[in-house]
Amino acid sequence: MFKKKLIFLIPIIMLITACGSADSIKRGITGAKDYSADEFLVEKKDPLIMPPDYDSLPIPSSKRESLEKTSSFEEKLSNTSSEDVSTSSSSTSTESSILKKIKKN
Repeated sequence: MFKKKLIFLIPIIMLITACGSADSIKRGITGAKDYSADEFLVEKKDPLIMPPDYDSLPIPSSKRESLEKTSSFEEKLSNTSSEDVSTSSSSTSTESSILKKIKKN
């Protein structure tokens, strides 16, 4: 009888010691949290405020103008002739109506 209990008791003891100290087992069973720093915590920032004087604001630079220039894709799109678009033999009525709207713009 003692041998049977010993056979079951030894693996249980080995399992408990393999899991870590008694403190970690207690924290695991009770669901206690560690009090470490939260890496996903977002710092609170001050709210935006209105400037005291709008005349003292900086003048917009030429960087904004360069962003507003047409891209190479838009240039290529505007340079394509309407003949290239309309030569498709498999165009449907929906396709042709969309192409007409594009040509108008």
